[in-house]
Amino acid sequence: MRLQVWEWRRRGLDPREGQRRAASGRSAAPGQAWRWGMGLGLALGLAAGSAGAGAQQVTLTLALREGAEPLAIYQDLVRKFEARNPGIRVQVQNFSSTEYDEKVLVSLAAGVGPDVMYIHYSRFPEYAAKRLLLPLKSYMDADKFDPKWYFPSTIEQFTFGGRSDYAIPRETSSIALFFNKDLFAQAGLAEPDDSWTYDQLYSAAKQLVRDVNGDGQIDQYGMEAPSVWYLRINTVWAFGGDLLDQARRTFVMNGEGGTRAIQWIADLIRNGVAPPVGNTNFQWRKGNVGMMFGGFWDIILQGRNAGFAWDVAMLPKGPAGRFVRTATGGHAVLASTKHPEAAYRLARFLSSGEAIMALATQGTIIPAFREAAYSAEFLKGIPAHRRVFVDALAYGRVDPVTTVWNTMLTQIDQALAPVWQGSKSAREALDGVKPAIDELLRTAQ
Repeated sequence: MRLQVWEWRRRGLDPREGQRRAASGRSAAPGQAWRWGMGLGLALGLAAGSAGAGAQQVTLTLALREGAEPLAIYQDLVRKFEARNPGIRVQVQNFSSTEYDEKVLVSLAAGVGPDVMYIHYSRFPEYAAKRLLLPLKSYMDADKFDPKWYFPSTIEQFTFGGRSDYAIPRETSSIALFFNKDLFAQAGLAEPDDSWTYDQLYSAAKQLVRDVNGDGQIDQYGMEAPSVWYLRINTVWAFGGDLLDQARRTFVMNGEGGTRAIQWIADLIRNGVAPPVGNTNFQWRKGNVGMMFGGFWDIILQGRNAGFAWDVAMLPKGPAGRFVRTATGGHAVLASTKHPEAAYRLARFLSSGEAIMALATQGTIIPAFREAAYSAEFLKGIPAHRRVFVDALAYGRVDPVTTVWNTMLTQIDQALAPVWQGSKSAREALDGVKPAIDELLRTAQ
């Protein structure tokens, strides 16, 4: 009976109705009792159905940055939310990811901002530092919200100034090693497993290089160089380096570990093990590159229609161990909202197990909700070792995000471009960019 009561509370309905149904022999729970939805009852003054006929209508604006498929899922979730909360209507504003935050910030400055927004960890410090987000502790306490429902890194990435109540996680992510099973079989190589080191990765990648037609030109490369910022940081950490110091005020990637890691990546290209950065003729998804670092979203973007057998494995261990970058997105209530209780209710629903699983079905996010991520429903499908992405969270490490994060990444990318091209060493480039990054960090809030 306790499970049935929680199921009704999760749906925003009166649990006593569930008890009455059970006593009368009818189904006590309306539909599937999502195991990971239990305990989501909202003990708030704005109870579902209390804003019905005769009550004042509340209209909320929800800001999103979704593509067509997830947007359709959100629209369906909004309809469900409205049906369970008849006194609340939700207007969805959707923008492209490239303009999203600028649009939201401009609207907030003009006094017409959204009530609830999707927020990415990389921009979260900026919103929090400007006090644009509503602290949700009072609502969370009334709701008996338990952060332990979510992976720890997702709570950590939404913590600012010692407070972790500014946002509710929706998804997490991790990085894994994608590999072409056909190419490994043709080369007679053992497939990657969680015992691999970076030395073994390099050795295997080198053995996968082929001049197929004998014309003196490489036709098949061992792996794509993990030069993009969210890929290379895994290698930097594995080699004992970091991007910033603990206070996030000093650039330290020019230290020994960071320098070795960046040079390791550059040497993949220099030694002909990886194709030049930006050369789109050679890509893992085209079947002419043996391996790549990739995120869970690459299952859909690169793997779903691949014309070869493939799988994933854990990232290799480096001299300092195995580290996997994790990232978080979630829902936040804006401090300017006129309807904080209703807005919290919407944000909470959109980050519930039920909603997260609906979004996870389209295949680009790992649920931040632990039980959902380990559910049989989520783990089924391609590739065979799909669970690697979830297990990798045990090695998760978060980016040292600051309020100048995007500007900093742009400057680092520009400094490293000559390294990938072979015209500068990692040491020269990293030492050269340090003064500019340190100066930028002095302006961070």
